[in-house]
Amino acid sequence: MGDGLCVAGALLISYWYRYHSHLDRIPVPGVEPPDFQRYLAAIPVVVAVMAITLFLNRAYIQARGRALLDEMYGIIGGLAMGAVLLLAVMALYRGFSYSRLMVIYVAISAAVVVAVFRSIMRVVLSQLRRHGLGTTRALIVGSGTGADALIHRLEMFPEYGYKLVGIVDELLPGGAEYNRLPVLGDTSELPHVVMNNNVEEVFIALPQVDHRHILRLIGTCDDLDVEFKIVPDLLEVITSGVIADDIDGIPIVGVRRSRLVGPNLVLKRVFDTLTGLLLLLPGAPLMAIVALAIRLDSKGPVIYTQERVGKNGRVFGIHKFRSMVDGAEARSGPVFADRDDPRTTRVGRFLRRTGLDELPQVLNVLKGEMSLVGPRPERPVFVTQFDREIPGYEQRHAVPPGITGWAQLNDLRQDTAIEQRTIYDTYYVENWSLAFDLKILLATFVRVFFHRNAY
Repeated sequence: MGDGLCVAGALLISYWYRYHSHLDRIPVPGVEPPDFQRYLAAIPVVVAVMAITLFLNRAYIQARGRALLDEMYGIIGGLAMGAVLLLAVMALYRGFSYSRLMVIYVAISAAVVVAVFRSIMRVVLSQLRRHGLGTTRALIVGSGTGADALIHRLEMFPEYGYKLVGIVDELLPGGAEYNRLPVLGDTSELPHVVMNNNVEEVFIALPQVDHRHILRLIGTCDDLDVEFKIVPDLLEVITSGVIADDIDGIPIVGVRRSRLVGPNLVLKRVFDTLTGLLLLLPGAPLMAIVALAIRLDSKGPVIYTQERVGKNGRVFGIHKFRSMVDGAEARSGPVFADRDDPRTTRVGRFLRRTGLDELPQVLNVLKGEMSLVGPRPERPVFVTQFDREIPGYEQRHAVPPGITGWAQLNDLRQDTAIEQRTIYDTYYVENWSLAFDLKILLATFVRVFFHRNAY
């Protein structure tokens, strides 16, 4: 209904712009605009066509946690498809000569109006869900990296609309806590736990378990008439080195490969260079202001260089605006920053919160040491440690490191387990595309003031 009202409003806006605003063209003396009543009567047809094409383009799927940018892909594609269909209908209709240019205006203005409407709706729904309205009571069965990642995400983003009531697991004692959630029993008590806690959805996150046991749990969920979803052991998935596919319905298994090779690597480098130059020109005044603020706030260099590990394990010097007191690690040695870290300066706190301390890394991008998008580079001492502790960690070094990345966009930063960040970094490596890079860049600019874990 909201989209329908937006499309109807877009048609009215387009008619005004086309025939009455004097912005589109200079009015011809003696030539009157076409009958407005004709366009008014066409609103139901335009709304119906756009609603159908939006539906066909998956603009109405209710996927929790779906990014606004992904939602906009469906909306723009659906409206473009609707415009083409309307042009086809107009070619067949002989009752009145509608302006074909009007159809283009309607599609463009509808995209803007629908985007604003959907953004407002997302904010309203997020606030309602944060206050417990419209949420789904959910239960997690099992523990492990899959369960840990799911709990972390649902706690970080209550606007997804899930209220976790607890954990059911064979290995955890009843009455204990797991990631701040109560352990409500083992899997044999699943029916009792579901009914007593009004559970509406069950997440099955059992690592390395007999498939027959999972099938029994699925059958139990079916009998209880509750939704269920299976959460894989994510660390096991990314370190297994395989990917599923099918040929005419026959399941097959292949080996994962990074897509950033050959021409794709050249394409990414060209994109980084051109975009880096475009960002550097307007960003120079901002960098000058930041440099002046750092100089006035505390003693020490404005920009400092730190060793990081890049593509194929090569060490390079990353450039950053100084956000801590000079010589911050003189006593402690290499350590991660903490929330409310006393070493952070007043200006530095703002810079780290907004990510402006990373601006000088555009120079690293132009030198070819980094990319605009990719896994964040770590210091050699931490890379050595993580290589020993995290299976598959080295895969993130198959591509150039980035100023921003898929993990950072999802707020997986300093206080997030390195296992979870590795999962997102590996996903990026294996699913790279130029469109994926554009999505991460655009979303990073939009969310620069909303990162929860930047400090």
